[in-house]
Amino acid sequence: MGGLGVLKLVGPLPVRRVDARRGGVRKGVVPPVVMVWPCSLPVEMYVAAGRDVAVPRLSCSGCSLPMTFWSGYERSVRAGGHCHRLWIVRARCSPCRTSHALLPNFVLVGRLDVVDTIGRALADVTLKAASIGAVAGVLDVPFTTVRGWVRRFNARASLWWSGFSSLTVEFGGAIPARWPAVVPAAAIAAMGWAHAAATARHEVRTGSLWSFVSVVCGGALITTNTDPPWRVFGNRRFMPPSPFPGIVSKEPDDEQRDV
Repeated sequence: MGGLGVLKLVGPLPVRRVDARRGGVRKGVVPPVVMVWPCSLPVEMYVAAGRDVAVPRLSCSGCSLPMTFWSGYERSVRAGGHCHRLWIVRARCSPCRTSHALLPNFVLVGRLDVVDTIGRALADVTLKAASIGAVAGVLDVPFTTVRGWVRRFNARASLWWSGFSSLTVEFGGAIPARWPAVVPAAAIAAMGWAHAAATARHEVRTGSLWSFVSVVCGGALITTNTDPPWRVFGNRRFMPPSPFPGIVSKEPDDEQRDV
């Protein structure tokens, strides 16, 4: 039917997409996507705002046209040992006929815990050689959950090392002459370089290191399938200027089916 394919539906977002362009219409399909935006609110204030939370109006990741808000849904998040229900705003692009979940940057795709908790666990295990059991106990998170975070991160460490190192240079930052020999540790170091460069040279509201990482990687830091963020954009910029138009990420992950 007009070349329109069908994908198996995974998660709450529709997968059919029409790419509208001048001079013609190309039809195709893409995986469900989310967009991550830099949220200055702490988790508690975001939760308290409920459906009245202020979310910037983003442009579609497919056609770059402004989207309209289109209801939303609830998902869970755990912060400081307490679980909360977040209202996730959705936006819709009429020309593409797709909707996008607009995630605040303190969460990751398919993960219950906030990104700062996950990042702390990764840093403690990778940089401080802390045991997974000890980290799980301090953070009050199941052992298997922390172990899964570490495994997923280590599997993609070389990807993040190269990407965030390049991003540091793109932002005008400097890469030290020496860096950790172990790839996961080098990846975390590169994230720190990029964060410092973005804060110093671009005057953007980067927030914490790990919330910055969430924006850059589109919430896909430890998802099953990770598309490098530097391949998402159609130009040379690795991350758009503030306010960020958003970064595309596939979803969902296996730990939590909510986005």
